[in-house]
Amino acid sequence: MEAKKSTRGKVLITGASPGSVGEALAREFLNQGFEVFATARTVEKLDGLRLLGAKTFELDVSSTSSIESLSMKIPTLDILINNAGQGYAVPLMDEQVDRMKALYEVNVFSIVTVTQKFLRQLLASKGTVVNHGSISAEFPVPLAGSYSASKAAVASLTDTLRMELSPFGIKVINLNSGVMNTNFTRQTYGRPIHLSNHSIYLPMKAHLEASLFKRSAISYTDVDRFAEQVVRDLLKSGFWKPTRITRGFGSTISRVLKSVEPYRGAWDWILMIHMGFPTRAKRKESLE
Repeated sequence: MEAKKSTRGKVLITGASPGSVGEALAREFLNQGFEVFATARTVEKLDGLRLLGAKTFELDVSSTSSIESLSMKIPTLDILINNAGQGYAVPLMDEQVDRMKALYEVNVFSIVTVTQKFLRQLLASKGTVVNHGSISAEFPVPLAGSYSASKAAVASLTDTLRMELSPFGIKVINLNSGVMNTNFTRQTYGRPIHLSNHSIYLPMKAHLEASLFKRSAISYTDVDRFAEQVVRDLLKSGFWKPTRITRGFGSTISRVLKSVEPYRGAWDWILMIHMGFPTRAKRKESLE
């Protein structure tokens, strides 16, 4: 579909590689008449969006100099969508702290840095900041501890940032997404689990990987449909403009689970079963 002529404002989306939420959002904003700036670590991957009318840029969100360089190229901005993110599956007892720090660099710290570097533009437009969170922030599952914790940090940062920027007319929204049919989902669930040589999970490794691989093939929320809903929500005006948008597979049940928080222990058990994670290790699988 050919994008409409831009008349509605300018939006910057980080992490817009093919098959991503960022790419789907970029297409929908183009369809809605926005001028779109799309970024990825490898700009050649954005050729599809460029052909649709987006302006594409190389951006490493973990590099301050890369972010500063981009901010000089985009003098005016109405909407900033901090979408870039990483994820992988590993038990916390096998996590490498350096890898976890790198995950936080992309998922958490980049939000602060990118927003800081585009603050001048956002102040001028009284614009909107959208930080891509996840329902896993409130309902983490086994093997996704680092990712879920990073998204919990995103939720907290977003709530604080909303209050701190409100006096200046800048709106801040948490995009609390569920699971979608994206390359991110397929890669996160479809990769082998890297365990240490002495991991207590080695005896169940094959079972855990089979369970994850099975979930990588499940049909989740269509990412284009998700993008349509999110952009529609973002463009709402007036008193009812949202501070949190919850869309995607699992988003409805997450709201139900939140209402029964006192019974979290029971839900832990349900989530473990959902992920194919044993509720009790066999004797030989226990730490000696």
